[in-house]
Amino acid sequence: KKPGAIYWLDYSINGERFRQKLTDDDGQPITREKPAEAASDRILRPYTAKTDAERRRLAADALGDAEARAQAAEEATKPKLPIAEMWERHPYKTNTRGTTERSLSATTVRDNLSQWSKFEKWAEAGGIRFAEDVTADIAGQFRKDLLASGTVSGDRINKIVLLCRVMFQLAGIEPNPFAGLRKRNHKPQGRREFTTGELKSVCQSADGELRALLAVGLYTGLRLGDSATLDWSEVADDLSKLV
Repeated sequence: KKPGAIYWLDYSINGERFRQKLTDDDGQPITREKPAEAASDRILRPYTAKTDAERRRLAADALGDAEARAQAAEEATKPKLPIAEMWERHPYKTNTRGTTERSLSATTVRDNLSQWSKFEKWAEAGGIRFAEDVTADIAGQFRKDLLASGTVSGDRINKIVLLCRVMFQLAGIEPNPFAGLRKRNHKPQGRREFTTGELKSVCQSADGELRALLAVGLYTGLRLGDSATLDWSEVADDLSKLV
């Protein structure tokens, strides 16, 4: 046989002759002897089986291999989802529990986007561009880096990881790289109401925008984050509307 020549298989079944070019799993012609022998064995194996049960099993295995190769080829040609476009395509604006779906508040949506941007920027800095390239190890490293930064509490880390898991779920990425991450141990700090004297001291010592934000929170009960994101459309311009 000449070097580089393509191998062919000649065989007969029930007196009918067949001739088939031998190719590898990628569909490329085979030009070496041992791969040619392996390919020939795969083709002839169902016909050399001694029992019907064995023939059926071998045929089923061959079909399964062909389907697996077809699926892998389809996945390889499918365009990947850029992480930078995940929020635009699959925004986390609704929450589903059982069969009930509800819209999240504007404040919650803004917070979700803010937390998601932490992962988006982290991935960009690490050269990770596509959602399909994020593995469980990469997700775990992201959580470790959040913890190492010293600027994010354990409770907030848990919320960011949960948000990322939901985002990958909404995008239909399987397996979900954030699904197997365990929660960080977190001990919430105790809280109590400020006394009247403490409120006066805090408000009187504040100035500028912080003083205005504290005043909004004091008279409306809004949290600091809600006060800072309050929109003019949410403020009554006519006091008669409040009566």
